[in-house]
Amino acid sequence: MRNIPISEIIEKIHQETGLSKEKISDQIKAKVHTLDGLVSEDGAAYIIASELGVQLLKAQTTTRKLNELEAGDMGIDTAGKVTRIYPVRTFARKDGSVGEVASIVISDSTGTARVIFWDKKTSTIKEGKITEGDVIRVKDANVRQNNFGGKEIHLNIRSFVAINPKGLEIKASTAITIRKKIANLTPGETISVLGLVVKAFPPKFYHACKDCGKKVTLTPEGAFCIQHNKTEAEQNMLVSIILDDGTETIRCVAFRHTAESICGFTVKEGYDILTKDGENVLNARLDEFLLGKIVECSGRVRENKNVSQIELMLNNIDLNPNPKEIAIKLMDKNG
Repeated sequence: MRNIPISEIIEKIHQETGLSKEKISDQIKAKVHTLDGLVSEDGAAYIIASELGVQLLKAQTTTRKLNELEAGDMGIDTAGKVTRIYPVRTFARKDGSVGEVASIVISDSTGTARVIFWDKKTSTIKEGKITEGDVIRVKDANVRQNNFGGKEIHLNIRSFVAINPKGLEIKASTAITIRKKIANLTPGETISVLGLVVKAFPPKFYHACKDCGKKVTLTPEGAFCIQHNKTEAEQNMLVSIILDDGTETIRCVAFRHTAESICGFTVKEGYDILTKDGENVLNARLDEFLLGKIVECSGRVRENKNVSQIELMLNNIDLNPNPKEIAIKLMDKNG
């Protein structure tokens, strides 16, 4: 789907409503401020157009496969089977108000994607309306790319989620369900590994583009992204651990939401600990939360040419894998 330049959006709103372009621009900036930077000016322009009854995009009549979605798509209609549900978490906005965010992972025969629920939309998760195994159809949502090159489907105020709609059947992809031993991993595979966390490295904080999640360069003129030029930036977190499954060890790397799952705290909470209490306190909290745990890590294997080793780029971590599987692993290890 083509992204409409903000200048064209403003012009269309101006033509259909008679509002001055200056007033439209002011409303867009106000919307960005109200949502505390959770949307770019382009995204805010779409919201303003919708609130004023100006249709920018033609309604879709067919549901698209997950592999057909592209970062930057707006107003998409897609569906998938729920394979993972993450709990609602809160965060503080710059104006002191509290926001909420939650996410789920959906899968179809072509791949997987994370669906992000913001604020009032999180009630669907909090009230338990969605469970693993449900089929959902998502209408009028936007697509962003995460740090793994994967897709995130972000719900906005116009988005609608249908749960187990009649006549819609989804065959979920099994791409990430194959579990392998670390010694047998090959670059390019998407797999899962069950192992013991033997080391956790200090989290690293950085600013990233809100549109694509890639690291930005901060200048006095603002944040600049290689892909999106001048952009809105948000603080993100990178964390890595060493996993041992008895056959070998591997470094596992995670960003954003997955990094928060590994650490047990949000990006903001982690950065606050770092700035208020120092790196030693932050590292001690991470070690206490992770070291010695048996976890299941899922993601894509890649080769780190700088150190001539393979790494696992995580898209999910299960901190509480099946106890029976842990028992079997321990029995195998002890002979």
